[in-house]
Amino acid sequence: DIQVTGSASGGAGPFGDGQGSSSGEGTGFVIDRRGDIVTDAHVVDGASAIRVTFADEEVVEGGEVQRDGL
Repeated sequence: DIQVTGSASGGAGPFGDGQGSSSGEGTGFVIDRRGDIVTDAHVVDGASAIRVTFADEEVVEGGEVQRDGL
């Protein structure tokens, strides 16, 4: 489970219209031993904080967000 919080700045997007902060949620999967996680871009777009909860209830804070070139 991936939970994100972000700032809404008045434009349309995953966190809606208006100002303030909002939250969202999505899923993903671990792809390597470093702990890299793949999820859809809309899950993390505009995120200022990312929290990942694994099936065993372990919770970690997300780090760097990268996109592929597609």
